[in-house]
Amino acid sequence: MNLKKHLFICTYNRESGESCGQKGSNEMVDELKKYNKSLNRKDLKVTRSGCLGLCEKGVVAVCYPEGKWFEGLSIKDTQALKEELN
Repeated sequence: MNLKKHLFICTYNRESGESCGQKGSNEMVDELKKYNKSLNRKDLKVTRSGCLGLCEKGVVAVCYPEGKWFEGLSIKDTQALKEELN
């Protein structure tokens, strides 16, 4: 498989303190995976990740191969991420 883009979204749930998993990141991943499946894209992958080290900045994601970081995401940003992945 030759990937064009691979988006990693932090879904870590910290027992104490803030974490991306507490801020709706799992729902974002689910919605983006459904979107990708509906398009039948084989060149795009959305993956849950462990802690990316920036939980205090909201839901965090990184997209490769660009290495582009997204911070402070919420479920409202899912549409913007869809556009970014095209």
